[in-house]
Amino acid sequence: MALVPDAFKRASVSAVSLTSLEVADAWMGTNGVVSRLLSDGIGIHHAGLPEAVRRAVEEDFRNSALPVLVATNTLAQGVNMPIKTVIVHSVSRYEPGAGEDEEGESIKVSQRDFWNVCGRAGRAGAETEGQVIFVSLTPRDEDVFLDYSQRRYEPLNGRLYEILTELAAGRLSRDEFAAQLDSDLLSVLVEESANVDVVLKQLIETSLVGIHAKKKQEPIDPLIDMSRSIAMDIRTRITSSERRKVYMQTGLQVTSCEEVTRWIESEPDRVTSLLTDLDVSTETLLKEVFSKVSRLPQMQPQYSFAADHEQLLIDWVNQTSIRDLVNSYTHSATEEMAFHRFVGDYFGYRLPWGISSYIHIAKHVLGITDELPETQRWLASMVKYGVPSPRSTWAMCFGCPSRELASRLARGFTVDKGNESFGTFIEWFSNLTEEDFVHRFDATANQARTLTRRARSLVPNREELVLRIRHRPTTLRARIMGMQYEGREQKAIEIAPREAVQLSREYGNEYDPNAIKALYRGNHIGYLERSVARLLAPEMDAGLQFQAIVSHVRREPILSAMVNLSSLT
Repeated sequence: MALVPDAFKRASVSAVSLTSLEVADAWMGTNGVVSRLLSDGIGIHHAGLPEAVRRAVEEDFRNSALPVLVATNTLAQGVNMPIKTVIVHSVSRYEPGAGEDEEGESIKVSQRDFWNVCGRAGRAGAETEGQVIFVSLTPRDEDVFLDYSQRRYEPLNGRLYEILTELAAGRLSRDEFAAQLDSDLLSVLVEESANVDVVLKQLIETSLVGIHAKKKQEPIDPLIDMSRSIAMDIRTRITSSERRKVYMQTGLQVTSCEEVTRWIESEPDRVTSLLTDLDVSTETLLKEVFSKVSRLPQMQPQYSFAADHEQLLIDWVNQTSIRDLVNSYTHSATEEMAFHRFVGDYFGYRLPWGISSYIHIAKHVLGITDELPETQRWLASMVKYGVPSPRSTWAMCFGCPSRELASRLARGFTVDKGNESFGTFIEWFSNLTEEDFVHRFDATANQARTLTRRARSLVPNREELVLRIRHRPTTLRARIMGMQYEGREQKAIEIAPREAVQLSREYGNEYDPNAIKALYRGNHIGYLERSVARLLAPEMDAGLQFQAIVSHVRREPILSAMVNLSSLT
């Protein structure tokens, strides 16, 4: 009987704690195919997965928590992971929007993508060698293998050369050309308005398309002439250089920017109120902006999903759980997969792009120079992450793996800091400890480890930190963190102002290499806040000693203390 390699033996969830499994459960449901496979130690990686799940799978695989990864050719798109063996069993991929019915079809993976995937085996710095196994079960498989083995790479022509070919053959209209390239031509206008004719000619002739055309002795003039004509048309229609710059910054087609401008100019008072009124509800904002941007060509979903998209958007941003959304909007496993693809593309990418573009253009057209209210400023991110408040998006920006956990962190920040800014949130988040995440915010062990690594990597204000390192005052003030955990509060119950606290480096701390313990009467009562520990740890490692004197004690709602720090050497 053939031996089954250890990597393919059924894994036990109790034996391996996977971050990706927790994230997949949260984003795709515990009964989903992805979660069931992860439970057996098999990772899944493809473009249709939610971004959070894809990142978690990649991290678990890098950390060797997943022995097997089943992936599409998205793995070839710059994802570096330590792979020993690549097993190829299929060389077809799904292309959305392809085929006669535009529902998508299965097409053969290109030579370049095939060898890019194979090149993941034995990556430098991760493996000393690698191997590729091509599974051949039929004569056709053998023919395909022989074809790839000859490495007849497809010509690397580029999109501009394809456009040139279509222009020369009369298959591309002026409007179709503009739809593909007007935003790029707008960028040239913004950068080189005075010499656009000369610059366009030089750019095209010296780029890849120019090299190919010269090599094949094909005329490049149709591309140059059409580009010049479209650029001149844009300059004629949009006379303001400032407006051209605003349009360029959106990345939308010029015609889409003009359409957005017409919508805004048709009801300026209403849009101004919508964007500046503190009392406008999130639902009202979403409905108003969605009703406009969803009409733009760039905002059409890549993946079809039959549902009331506006209502689904509102439910998504109101943080309805993934499982409840799936139960409400799907009726089969196929529909569930379509749902995840749709949400990832439409809410995760297209609508945030459209919403931020709409608001950016509106501010310019209406002359709004003051900072917008928080909800309006962060609306695009609220859509991207599916959370109901700006502060929740801040937590998601730092890699919070769960929408629910992000909202708990947002509430905690509001309790601690009130109505403060994103900069204050960075400082607050950077000082949270693993104990905070677990005990205060009810994070799982995996979530806490992930967030602690993120918090540790943050420098709230890099310039300020450098100045403090170079010009550290004689005395620093710092908080003692984590006094409420693991019975420390009882050990510090008698702590009072003007009392001394001893400082000790904790070299074995898994999550913070700069950790400094605070000791009161020989008992561990907490940690020096991380931003200050970063300053003092190198000096303590070099033999310097510091005195910590309690300056302030707060006993409600939880015990906390501030200390003044001064050097003893």
